[in-house]
Amino acid sequence: MDQEVSDLWPHVGADQERIRASLATNQLSYQTNGFITLAGSSPAAKTLADYFKARDFASIEAEFGRAISQIDRDPHAAITASSAIIEALCKTYIEINRLEMPAKQTIGPLWKVVQQHLGLNVDHTLQDDQKRILQGLASIVDGVGAYRTHIGSAPIAKMSIVDYNIDI
Repeated sequence: MDQEVSDLWPHVGADQERIRASLATNQLSYQTNGFITLAGSSPAAKTLADYFKARDFASIEAEFGRAISQIDRDPHAAITASSAIIEALCKTYIEINRLEMPAKQTIGPLWKVVQQHLGLNVDHTLQDDQKRILQGLASIVDGVGAYRTHIGSAPIAKMSIVDYNIDI
């Protein structure tokens, strides 16, 4: 599955796509080095955290590409992957800056810690355009978390919409 398509192996791409499609019908996805996981499951988040810590931007970009590539064929997995990317980034930021990790490590509480540390809370003395940017950023994070709760491929029983309230 990790082999690149070449002149020697022209059928590899079609075979890989057939296997990926088969896995996707069962809400599974193939991960590099032979790992098969639930689409968007937490092992990807751990790998993402490692990528962020190592500043492995090529791998992070590949994760973004994977999420984007699933938008049409598996939007639930795309939302879950997007949420995993944000969560991994927030966890890494919290660890690197030695901030207190929230008890609930879901997107909402993680974002609140990062938002406060970066000073991204809306200040009423800011210009209107700056307020809109900060509100938009908070809205994106809140929206991804809420959307994951409603349609993502992650186990919904462990999540609650209350986890995603974000002060702006």
